[in-house]
Amino acid sequence: MDLTPETLMPCPECAVRCQVGIRTGGQLVINCPDHGAVIIAAGQNAARRRQVDHIDPEERLWVIETAVRFFLVHPVEDDFLIVQSMSLPCNYVQLRYNANALWAEVCSRQWDCPYCGNRPLTEEKEIRLSEMGFVGGGPHRNFESHDVGRRPKDLARLLEKLLVSTFDEPSDFAVAVYPKRQDTLRFIMTAFSTRGRVDRSGRGRRRPAPSDAAGLVESNVPPSAAAPHVCQFCGRPATRRSTQEGIWWCGQGPCLLALDAAEWTGSSDE
Repeated sequence: MDLTPETLMPCPECAVRCQVGIRTGGQLVINCPDHGAVIIAAGQNAARRRQVDHIDPEERLWVIETAVRFFLVHPVEDDFLIVQSMSLPCNYVQLRYNANALWAEVCSRQWDCPYCGNRPLTEEKEIRLSEMGFVGGGPHRNFESHDVGRRPKDLARLLEKLLVSTFDEPSDFAVAVYPKRQDTLRFIMTAFSTRGRVDRSGRGRRRPAPSDAAGLVESNVPPSAAAPHVCQFCGRPATRRSTQEGIWWCGQGPCLLALDAAEWTGSSDE
């Protein structure tokens, strides 16, 4: 079992290489075991320490569902996607491929985390998870549900519900998403940086807030779709341009799946 993230950056406070994710708002964030979630701000030498964010619940759900859609593009054994509350690093849930099944996991908060300490769930919370089909838990083991389906919208709502009901998060809590794979992180960055999305209130399309992500790991980010004939997802020469969003892409299978997910972010389809 290989659960090592592909994208790591050093923590500015201790230099330990930590997993990289993206928070609501589009900024890169690293998850340091000793210093918690640290926001990496573009154009600055120093990072910003974790802050208690407040976010529109609609925006939060969009972030989770977008991450889930890209995570599901190319199933790989031991791949995972963590969705973490910005309030506390151990308040997280995750999706993970294991033995050709898609698992959902809820942190037991008993991992001897240097930053959070051990904060076991109450018996009431454990009973509630059991009623939702989760088993396990306890020291150094998460609660697990071993087959949760593959519909992105349903999965996003499930993950959000688990965060709220298990960890008593407020209605406007912010999240960060941490994919294991570098290409999944790149696709999520693309959605934040270049794609418009639908304003569900019916006022038409609006663009996401400017993202710090595009300017930070330039070696890992393909050229923009604004550069003609370059695939927006992998950086290879592009041979096609989508009719819906005008996205240049290479025509390869994995990027076609990514294109479908990217065009969803600019669509009003449910």
